[in-house]
Amino acid sequence: MLSGFISKKEVKTLISVCSVKDLEVWRLASKFITRNIKSKNYIVIVPDNEVELFIKNTHNKFKVKPESLFVGKLKETLKKKIAHANLDRLGWYLQQFIKFSAIKNAIKNNLDDDIVLIWDADTIPLKKLKFINSNDKIVYYTSKENHKFYFNFIKKFMGLDKIVKFSFIAQCFPIKVIWIKEFFKYLENRHKKKWQEALINSINFNQRTGFSEYETLGTFISHNYKDSFVATKSPWLRNGNGLIGSIYNIYKFPFYLIAKYYDFISFEASDLSFRKFKKLFNKLIPWYFLSFFTRNKKKAIDNFLENYFNSSEAKTVIQIGANDGIQNDPIRKFLKYPGNYKAALIEPIPYYVKRLKKLYKYRKDIKIIKAAVGSENKEKKLYFILPKVANLMNGEGPFNNWAHGQGSFKLETIVYWIKQNSFRGKKYRNNIPFFISSITQVKTKIIKTENILLPNNDNLLLIVDVQGHEFEVLKGINWNYPPRYLMLEDDQSKSDKLISFLNKKNFIYLCGSTDKVFVNRKFI
Repeated sequence: MLSGFISKKEVKTLISVCSVKDLEVWRLASKFITRNIKSKNYIVIVPDNEVELFIKNTHNKFKVKPESLFVGKLKETLKKKIAHANLDRLGWYLQQFIKFSAIKNAIKNNLDDDIVLIWDADTIPLKKLKFINSNDKIVYYTSKENHKFYFNFIKKFMGLDKIVKFSFIAQCFPIKVIWIKEFFKYLENRHKKKWQEALINSINFNQRTGFSEYETLGTFISHNYKDSFVATKSPWLRNGNGLIGSIYNIYKFPFYLIAKYYDFISFEASDLSFRKFKKLFNKLIPWYFLSFFTRNKKKAIDNFLENYFNSSEAKTVIQIGANDGIQNDPIRKFLKYPGNYKAALIEPIPYYVKRLKKLYKYRKDIKIIKAAVGSENKEKKLYFILPKVANLMNGEGPFNNWAHGQGSFKLETIVYWIKQNSFRGKKYRNNIPFFISSITQVKTKIIKTENILLPNNDNLLLIVDVQGHEFEVLKGINWNYPPRYLMLEDDQSKSDKLISFLNKKNFIYLCGSTDKVFVNRKFI
């Protein structure tokens, strides 16, 4: 294990690149990084408009720096270069340019023999790590990835072939300053232009994954410094969300056992919770048992709602997609009794509207509206599962009446979730064709979002749970009069697009994983 190495040198500068979509992981990661990786300098590079947010949510050993210091207005250049179908990959490409620029910048303040470490911001080191062994050789973690597009690019860009049997894609990358100098010198001599321009001209932006910063650097180093590094076999993990549910489960039984064996674990925003765990252990462990490990996932949301409802300020709550007001309803416990709030609960399916009206029959402070909400006023077909059929769809558990929460303007969304719940046992799986055939529809009035919001929304919490219809609801807002808080369900992992859209509307991510809370910047 690396923790057993005795090294004469330590990392001089550790660099991470992050954005708000990984903020929840970063809060924990920044603490673990400073605890488990010794470095003289810690730097995290973030979008310019997120600097203050990261200062508040980052361990104080880190210096938070704006990305414009490293790449200027490169984002606009890349936006023009990337194929329209791949624009959701803009951030992915940009962060690789930032890493290149950051290590080049490190040349100024470090000696030739100093070590710079790139560390992925969505990755948590689980034990003390060293990247220089007792023979002063750089230590690289490795993986078995082998993307031909990366090496086609590297051949074109540097004229070099892959000569090692492993991949350098491993969430982190240490490199000596002198190697950095030689790398950029090689590029600019080969292309007769600045490295950034050469890189842009060489990438095929029609590819979703046109190049890899780690494989590019690794190929150069393996050709020029093969006697100065070693590849460790120490194990590490990716797909943390898929394997253990969330960062909050790291030290819960049985998941804490990974910290005894693995060196680090990554939690990618696009990875669905327990996706891999369910696949591996569904036949061995009853699914309801996993609820023990997922309790803390909603802790941040619960804390936010407690603070919001318990504050002395008058407030308004609008919930779009209220269902029956009880099942998986995050605000039910706050609405049980009157307070310094008014609420509007909006639900389009008649069965659940009746249940809402019965639930809040004597409450003048809570208004029930039978409608859907979207980008324009119109009528449209809404698909949902018949309640009497939904009662039969718990299978072998968990017994949470999940199917009662399904309603969407897209038939395929309902079908998707029926199939996604195949883990509920053999009888459930055998009945999937019947469940799909039981999907029904109702003609539904849609109200444009701005028509349900007031001009004064200074303490308005807008909750949106609409099964893939989120963007239509957001597009219907008059952004001259936005809500103070937005709480959106993101169970299909549209984080990148949601966050990008809301950032442009002056909102920033506050907390949550499947349910995410955003706050208007003017209230921070």
